[in-house]
Amino acid sequence: MPLAEQAGALHGRDELRRCGPRRSLSAPALRLPTDCRRSRSDHPVHRHAEGGILRSDLCHLGVSVSTIRIPVIVLSAVTLVLAFLVGREVVGRWSVVLVVVMATCPTFIFMSKVDWGPIVIAMLLTMVLLLAFFRYLAGGGIGWMWAFVVIALAGVFDKQNFLWIIIAVGVGAATLYPRQLRQRVSERPRAAFFAVATFLACLVLFGLVFVLPNLSANGASSLQNPIPKFALAWGLLERTLGYSAVIEFFTGRSIRQPAWMDLQWMFSLAAFAILGLRRLKGPLDEAAAPSARAAAFFVIVLAVMIVEVAATKQATGPWHVIELLPYPTLVLLCSLAAVWRSGTSFRIAIVATTIGGLGLIMSAQAVSTAQYVSLMRNPSQFQSFFSPALYRDAAFLNQNAGGADEVVSGGWGRVHPSSPCRVPPTARNTGTTSGNAWPT
Repeated sequence: MPLAEQAGALHGRDELRRCGPRRSLSAPALRLPTDCRRSRSDHPVHRHAEGGILRSDLCHLGVSVSTIRIPVIVLSAVTLVLAFLVGREVVGRWSVVLVVVMATCPTFIFMSKVDWGPIVIAMLLTMVLLLAFFRYLAGGGIGWMWAFVVIALAGVFDKQNFLWIIIAVGVGAATLYPRQLRQRVSERPRAAFFAVATFLACLVLFGLVFVLPNLSANGASSLQNPIPKFALAWGLLERTLGYSAVIEFFTGRSIRQPAWMDLQWMFSLAAFAILGLRRLKGPLDEAAAPSARAAAFFVIVLAVMIVEVAATKQATGPWHVIELLPYPTLVLLCSLAAVWRSGTSFRIAIVATTIGGLGLIMSAQAVSTAQYVSLMRNPSQFQSFFSPALYRDAAFLNQNAGGADEVVSGGWGRVHPSSPCRVPPTARNTGTTSGNAWPT
């Protein structure tokens, strides 16, 4: 009988037993020669990262505090540097504010600590993708187009819902930057054509092998009409921006927070409206045009991704919208930079709106940080599969892997089968997947 099982995907909902018959095979497990006599409360159920990139690290190096936390800490620091560079492309010196907001966001910190870092990897790839896009538009050379292609494909390999950001950026680029794109492509048409053709060919291959099987898993489509579900998706984004949805996800209990914590997006909308009023008054100064166009670009990216979330049946939790958190702040800062660089009109209004928005964001972060700290000090509040006792059980599994006579490993869809435990080559390895969860 299995002594210990770990859920094999970030978003899995199948409850797995540590003692007794397995109810799901979408998890790595050790089958030891002895029977299990410990209570389930002694061995809480855990999950590990679904992302293909981080999972590779765990497969080769094993599961421990160092292999989980050190890569996440390093990737988080690199992400902040990339966020600063992205901000420099669209708001100049105001990018420092973006970095401060992201660096103090308790949700990213908390999820990377408890959830093994898939969100950190997704944010890292997103920032590289955006940096490559804006650098290419600014004349950075064909290398930035290839960087965009490589990162886009790596993101889809890591998490299939990375297609959301790729599609959203494509829609935003086609809407707001067609002239710049044509100009850049015309400089080296053959090289650009080869890069685009390579990207599309690889994307089609990924789609045929990984995506399409999951779109119709179990005989039912994974997509749905987004219109009836749009309000639910937007409400989920609101509660994730206000952090309540994330805390509920980790604890399994509904919590009440001040209503103002869920209204951060309203200041971004107000700032974008002020930018629109300034544009109606007359043409923007040349120095303000890039920031103004970037503000509209991030609005489109945010809107398209919300529609994509609403159109996906499995997109029901905060982990599906948490990657959208930087966009309201980017809209706010881009609107501020554009209005500020266009003379004195509406300056007071945009500054007041920005101060109010940033003040609300930081206040909400302070409240949620206190909640997160309290939660970490009392691990019994966690749902069982997020218990920090993961490290203890991972050490136990690695120490006893040599006595295993069977290893069952599985994943969440075709691209995520693996076991994070070191196992002897003589042990029988049975792999299985559940393909009903795209995008995850």
